[in-house]
Parts: sequence; structure tokens; C-alpha cells
Amino acid sequence: MGSCVWVVVAAAAVGVLAACGARSQLGDGTDGGTNARGSSGASGSGGGGGSSDAAPEPKVRSSKLDLLLVIDNSRSMGEKQGVLRASVATLISRLTNPRCVDARGIAVGDQPASEDQSCPAGSSREMAAVTDMHIGMITTSLGGHGADTCSPRFDPYDPSEDDRGELVARGGVQTYLNRGYLVWDPHQTASPPGHASASALAADVSALIAGAGEVGCGFESTLESWYRFLIDPEPPQAVVVQDNNAVLQGTNTKLLAQRSQFLRPDSAVLIAILSDENDCSVAAGDISWLAGLAAMDPGGEPFRLPHATSECTTNPNDACCRSCALIERAPPAGCRALDADPGCVPREHEELTDALNLRCWEQKRRFGVDFLHPVERYVRGLTSLTVPDRAGAMVPNPLFSDRSGNLAPARHPSLISVVAIVGVPWQDLARDPGDSTGLRYLTAGELASKARWPTIIGDPGRGTAPEDPFMRESIDPRSGSNPITGDGIRPPSSPAATASPINGHEWEPVKRSDLQYACTFRLPAPIACAIATSCDCNPIENERNKPLCQAPDGSYGTTQYYAQAYPGLRQLELLSKLGESAVAASICPRNLDDPGRQDHAYDPAVQAMIDRLKHVIE
Repeated sequence: MGSCVWVVVAAAAVGVLAACGARSQLGDGTDGGTNARGSSGASGSGGGGGSSDAAPEPKVRSSKLDLLLVIDNSRSMGEKQGVLRASVATLISRLTNPRCVDARGIAVGDQPASEDQSCPAGSSREMAAVTDMHIGMITTSLGGHGADTCSPRFDPYDPSEDDRGELVARGGVQTYLNRGYLVWDPHQTASPPGHASASALAADVSALIAGAGEVGCGFESTLESWYRFLIDPEPPQAVVVQDNNAVLQGTNTKLLAQRSQFLRPDSAVLIAILSDENDCSVAAGDISWLAGLAAMDPGGEPFRLPHATSECTTNPNDACCRSCALIERAPPAGCRALDADPGCVPREHEELTDALNLRCWEQKRRFGVDFLHPVERYVRGLTSLTVPDRAGAMVPNPLFSDRSGNLAPARHPSLISVVAIVGVPWQDLARDPGDSTGLRYLTAGELASKARWPTIIGDPGRGTAPEDPFMRESIDPRSGSNPITGDGIRPPSSPAATASPINGHEWEPVKRSDLQYACTFRLPAPIACAIATSCDCNPIENERNKPLCQAPDGSYGTTQYYAQAYPGLRQLELLSKLGESAVAASICPRNLDDPGRQDHAYDPAVQAMIDRLKHVIE
């Protein structure tokens, strides 16, 4: 692309200028340094992980576990947080007092009361018990990245819209030495001692999750939030706009202190994500703040982003796909000038094509610019010994460094695991969707060998949509059938009696400010919505044929019967590149009615975590 200027004109005719360059031309996949494969500027839709840096001597098991919960605290997450809390006791029990299983891996009837008791004859522990564990929680809210949304400039505003990547312990939870995290210490060797009661620990973990709330930022920085807490060498204290570019200011020393205390150099690390929307990790800096801009001035006319060129509609990776707001000396070779491109008339979007709620959806296709960090940033962060600092210089990755910042070979990359409980039909992940006795998820390796990744994420690098139509992001109703079960997508007019077991049916967002659902699940009890709540069926939000609001008799109203999730494509793309260290699970539970069943709540996700951790805990 030739020398150019990126221009955005708001409805109020206010101009925003940013010089095009290596740092301001977002969506080019660069992070200012070397990626996990040793090349600069790798695309976020590239291949698997690994590092070109000299790998540390392997230590493939650890007796310590640092568990970081990453909880989406945006609106509509209350029900899902409740489902997770229903599985917390199972999770803590399985970690601290692992089950005794027979040779087939089936739990025996007579389980020991504690981890120091022997299993019955003919059985053994499914994994080594965790006797040294840190448990902390962060949320997906990182503020507006310089924009007015999710900031005090936007009314209404709640402080939980910007948790800054710091550990969160709201609601009166007493953390270890007030450091923001809990310590599991059954042998009472810590000074001072930590939790010795598994039930008390489970209660406090549940309270941590409840404290996340559901009034956080709707631009969920699901991936960037844990990157900031665990990896970012210089987590910003603030992001401000100067000369129409977002600038990172200061260093969050509180976060760095929390990281140093929480993260041990020789621990196994488990990142556990819970989110019902696709990742929206807006790049902090340059023109990225425009993705969250509601208005140029408080109470002013709504801000609209510019259109993209025509080529973006069919192929966002086309060299001619770019923003209509560029001022070019000459178009790229073989491309039309912007003033001759029909996609650039008019230049700016309108309300029905640029809803603020959907600013993170298909940005390159719609705006000609990708404002998000590439997924490759997070692959590198989990696998590379060095990462870029704010200036682009490569520095030791805190995940592989000691507390003095020196590379410490105690933690091998195989000790890092990522679990994502996100929007995807559980049927797509199940070993046997037709098994009525239980739900077991495929491992990452099995998802690859059975070619399930193309089913649920397609091929992001080539712009290929998922094979499962339920996983395709769309405002308009979709069609097709799930390739695993054959369940077809139902049209918006479907009665309750013929609803799809995956997502009910499609609906009609008349304001064009929402997407179709990847999956839905029936709530344990209906919710009577009030206007002031974040309930999905409140009188303001209740649009046509929304399946969440459909009563058993087929009528619609302001009572919510189901909860929903949208395709978690970027989180799943990351998992697809991490190999066996990844665990994928559905945020739509199969069973909320019978706690005695193996598939209750998120217990299948817990089982998948255990299947992963048994290879790294000693």
C-alpha cells in the first residue's frame, strides 16, 4: 500500500487522522517482534505453536498448580457463572482428593475421605493429588482502550467495566494475605497456612466467581485479559487518546506485584476461560480505540465507522480489501481507487450496519481494518521464551522467567494448559453425542484426528467458514444441518414443539444489533425480566422470535426460559493451535436437572481438565 492517511468522519463531521504505518495499520498481524515460529508479522490465522527460542530443559510434571479463572463478567453471564459455581465443588474435589478408578478408568464405589488415604484394592488414583495450589480470578473487562465505552465517560458506567487485568476478589472473599488469590495448603506448610478444608476452599472459589458480576464491559477481552495478567511485560496503567491515537501510559505495578506473588516459576499453570461470546481483544494503541467509540463528544451524534471496499465482502484477505477512509496517493496494484469502489458509497456505515454491540464482529470484512490482536499473539505468549515489550524489543516471557525476570528453565511449556468453556454445541465436542449415560469431550488431539476443528472454526487463515452452520456468525437467520448429529437449523417461525436441541431456532434481530446463537440451554427456573436488569427478555431487548423468550406453549413474552451463547471462534482457534495442552468445552450444559449424572452442569469440562492435568501433576 502506498503512503496514505486513515480518515474517519463521524456523523458530526469530526475528522480523526492516523498515519498509516507498521504500528497504526492494524490487522497486519505484527506485535513488534518475533513470533513463536521465529518470523515477524505472522498472521493471527497461522499454524500451530512452538518456539524458535532455545527450549528449556523439560520438566513435564510439577507438584504445584496455579489456576487462573478468566470469567466473562458482561451482561447475560449470570446464568453461566451459576452453572460454573454448581461444578466448583466437583472441580476442587477432583483436584484435592482425586477419584479412585479401576483399570477401565471407572470410579469405584468406595472413595477415600482424603488424599492421604489409600484406594480400595484393584483401583488407583486417577491423578496425583494437588497439595499446593494458588487459585485466582480475573475478568474479561479491560475498559474501552481509550474509547468512551466502558469508561467513566459513558453513562451508565460501573467500575467492573475495567478490571485492568488485575485479580478480582469482590463480595467480601478473604484471600491469602489480601493478595487477591486463594491458597490450597492441606499440609499447612505455607507461612501463614492457607486453606486446609476442601469444602471451605470450594465455597470461597464459588464466592470469587459470584463476585465477577455481570455488568462488566461488553467488549470482552477474553484472551488479552489473561495475557495482560500473566505475560505482558509492561501492563499499562491507563490508555488515553492523544492526537487521535491511543497511547499506553504508565505501568500497572499492582498487577505486576500480584503476578509475582501468584505465579510460581516451577508450577503447572491452568488458564480456565468461561465466556459466552467471541473474543474481542482490541489492540491497545494507535487507532484501535475507534472500535469502541460511541460518540466523538459526550451526548453527541453517534460515531460510525467507515465501510470496507467491495473485495472485503467476499475475501477479507484480498490485497484490495481496505478501509474506504484511507487517503491514498495510489491504490494497491490491481485495485480500484476508493472513489471508484461501489463499496465506498456511502463512505460511513449507518445505524443498522454499524451497531456498537457488534463492533468486534467480522471487522475486516465490514470495515477493512482488523482492530483486534491476532490470535498468534496468544500462541506466542504460551509457547515462546521471549515476547515483545511496549517498544517492540524482545524480552523474557514472564511465564518462563523467575521473579527477577531471568529465564528460568523450571517451567516447560507443556506445563501450561488452557481450558475454554465457550459458545460451541456440546455435540460438536462429544466423543459420542448419542450416549445418554454421560458426556465425555474429545481431547485436542482427538479433535484434530477426527477433523473436528474445521467443523467448529473452519479455516480462519483462508477465511473459510465453519462446517457447522451453528458456528457461523450471522445477524440473519442461517440454514443447514449440524454435520455431527444431522440436526437442522430451524427458522424463526418454528414452534416450541419443533425446536432444535442445539439452539432452539433462529430469530430476527430487528435492530440488527445481535447475532444468531451457537447453542442455547434451558434455565433451571424461568426468569421474569424487568427493564432494569440485563435479562435477555426485558421489554427493551425483546425482539422478534427470540427463542430465549419462547414459552412451552409457543408464545413470546418477557419471561426468559433459555440462556444462549455465541460462537467462541477466536478462543477455539487458539485451542486448535496449542495441541494437547488445550481443552475445549461447551458453555451450554447438557443437563442442569439431575446433579447425580456425570453430565451435570460443567462437570464434563471438569473431567476434561482432569484428563489433561493428570499428565502434568506429580
